[in-house]
Amino acid sequence: MNDQHDLTDILRSRFPIVAIETHEEARVIALLERISNLESQALFVWTVTEGLSHHGRTDSIPLTRPLSVVASERINALREWASNRTVMPNG
Repeated sequence: MNDQHDLTDILRSRFPIVAIETHEEARVIALLERISNLESQALFVWTVTEGLSHHGRTDSIPLTRPLSVVASERINALREWASNRTVMPNG
């Protein structure tokens, strides 16, 4: 089995999203970089900490935020909502 050939076939099949779980992130990113260069395609990477990024470029992608930022905003909104609630004692 050739990892590059197999992954190229998957990407050419036009699946809208390909998720890869690995402990060898650097190896997979390098493989995806090779494939995207050979296929003349852009490589986008999503991570929990960085959100969506155009790999190899420093400009940001509009309207994408790391999951940690979104979660923090939601938690703060919930805290604000809860602080405005009145708790009635049992009695």
